[in-house]
Amino acid sequence: MKHTPILPRRARQRLLATTLAVLLPAAVAASEAVQPREPAMYLQLIEQMQAQGAWFASLAHIQAYRQQHGDSPALQLRLADALRQTEQDEQAAEIYRRLNRGPTQAAASHGLGLIAMAQGQTAQALEHLGTAARLSPLKADYLGDLGYAHLLGGNYPAARAPLAQAAELNPGDGRSIANLALWQMLVGNNSAAEQIMRQAQLPASTQQAVAAQAVRLRQQHLPAAAVPAATDHGPTLPNAAPGSTAGAAMQLAQQPVNQPPRVQPPVSMLERFAPSTSSQQGNTP
Repeated sequence: MKHTPILPRRARQRLLATTLAVLLPAAVAASEAVQPREPAMYLQLIEQMQAQGAWFASLAHIQAYRQQHGDSPALQLRLADALRQTEQDEQAAEIYRRLNRGPTQAAASHGLGLIAMAQGQTAQALEHLGTAARLSPLKADYLGDLGYAHLLGGNYPAARAPLAQAAELNPGDGRSIANLALWQMLVGNNSAAEQIMRQAQLPASTQQAVAAQAVRLRQQHLPAAAVPAATDHGPTLPNAAPGSTAGAAMQLAQQPVNQPPRVQPPVSMLERFAPSTSSQQGNTP
């Protein structure tokens, strides 16, 4: 989930704090080479800083850019993104709302959707993210965030198409693969989730985070009286000792979902990760 990722928002901010000391010196050093007469290079620097997660530094450079070169809708979007990533949601939302029209509508709707999703307003998030994906149907991150919002809302069948589209549009993106594996777990295809993550070579920490997220969402969406019965073997995730938090999460993740229907993912995406033998491909859920 740009957001909308597997890690919770607070965890992402803690991770940012630990890496900021490494990222900022390089970003600041690079900025010293940017001259006032080169606005395109300066804007590219800001984009690079944000791509690396240096959101606080980008806020300072956005202010410097505005003093040197003035404002623009593109810079406003960068500002809103930085404000959102630094948990200044009200200020970010105000900018997104101003830009929620014309050429910037898709990006602004995406930003508003991410804010709504972070605040637990799933219905509003789906509305905004749906608009963003409709206006920019080839943006994998828009599709992935829309699918993830459907997962948060418990509508697993609706998450199928946007998550698969995001994974196929950007097959090298670990987050798209992780979201697709999360969907597989939530609809009961735990062995397929394991296969996808293993063959995509996702790190053990990501695999454990997917399993833990599946546990949380199942607990949130299943009726209180529901008692799941095991029908599928859950993923054997690495580095999870019995009795540990990750180990408990994986044990819970082995429990199938008994409320949403078992929806099959697109064949083409599974074939991309399926073993080469025809007999094994035929057994892929």
